[in-house]
Amino acid sequence: MLHRLFFPGSDRAAEKWKLDYRIERGEAIELQQLYRAMYWLGEGRGKKASNSFMACYRKDSIEEALFARRCELFSELELVFFDTTSLYFEGSSGKDIGRRGHSKDSRPDLAQMIVGAILDSHGMPLCSEFWPGNTADVKTLLPVTQRLKERFGISSMCIVADRGDIVNSCG
Repeated sequence: MLHRLFFPGSDRAAEKWKLDYRIERGEAIELQQLYRAMYWLGEGRGKKASNSFMACYRKDSIEEALFARRCELFSELELVFFDTTSLYFEGSSGKDIGRRGHSKDSRPDLAQMIVGAILDSHGMPLCSEFWPGNTADVKTLLPVTQRLKERFGISSMCIVADRGDIVNSCG
């Protein structure tokens, strides 16, 4: 998951990426383990999001726990950065989320998913969200805003996003 946030690429590319960083026992991690870990993180956790447009995954629990650990008693998220991209994939997996849509990778021939990354004001990853590949970027901003408020107890915030996302989402 770190690989996807900092250096977008496939799970297969993550196998090579991990060699450039000092990760304890990282050299022992095999490609099939990376595939299994990404699958596990993306599995549902049994509860539905209040907004049916966005599903809950195992990775959500991890993101919320990490936020709680680094959050100071009186700190608040006041500024977040939000951006989306498309990730295409090949093969038979991803049947639930893989759709054809506007491909930012110029691969309209393949199924894809939309990934949204949310960073805090220090540029640290806060969380990520996933949508079917045929989801327009402009349909993601308002649900992300609501979900951030629910998941992290945010009362007010400023979101920095692409102009097209904001103008088309807010009218």
